[in-house]
Amino acid sequence: MIEYNPIPIIFRLGQIEVHSIGFAFTLAFLLGFLLALKEVRRRELNPDDFKKMFFLIILGAIIGGRLFFVFENVKYFFDYPVEIFKVWKGGASSYGGFIGGFLLSFIYFKKNKLNFLSYADAVVPALCMGIFIKRIGCFLNWCCYGSASSLPWAINAGDFPRHPTQIYLALNGLILFFLFSKLKHKQKYSGWLLSWCLIVYGVSRFLIEFLRDSERYLFDLTIAQWASGILFALACFFIMNKEKK
Repeated sequence: MIEYNPIPIIFRLGQIEVHSIGFAFTLAFLLGFLLALKEVRRRELNPDDFKKMFFLIILGAIIGGRLFFVFENVKYFFDYPVEIFKVWKGGASSYGGFIGGFLLSFIYFKKNKLNFLSYADAVVPALCMGIFIKRIGCFLNWCCYGSASSLPWAINAGDFPRHPTQIYLALNGLILFFLFSKLKHKQKYSGWLLSWCLIVYGVSRFLIEFLRDSERYLFDLTIAQWASGILFALACFFIMNKEKK
């Protein structure tokens, strides 16, 4: 067991408090933008269209991520509804952010008759790096933690030893970053990289969720597990449909 004191505030500038979760989100978006922009240029796509897409991804990620987090912890927020708006305390679902950003940017690209999947593929490695950084922020803030554990690396942050699921998810994101940074050179068609990312991440996230201390619903699964299953199925259908042609 490892004793740990969370670091929700990493430093102060006068009266301004810089929260670890907010700092991690900002860093994830900035680094993600630079990585994705480099890939967009390598693929000879339009950087201006990407910048508009990225703005919508950020907007959708903030709204969708918070909404999904509230749904994942609906019992708590039902008792403390004001807490819904205290985003600086942390609390945003990766899947909610992904779905929100995906929908907003997809609508924009569809409306302007642009190839959304080509740009989405370019964002995949950056998205995985963003997951890594965001989960480090979750660990510092000590949110999204795991259930009770007796493993040697279990973390005790004040109540009892738990699985450090934030670290599991961070390492998962880092591994996927290196994996898809390699696979991007073997891409077969638009949407191929995104689909495989949803498949691999979906499976790994589904399994890690069994160790999370989260609300469970139908079939004793979390919202993230249901999202993993749905996106996994959609990605498999997309690939099978493409491979038949």
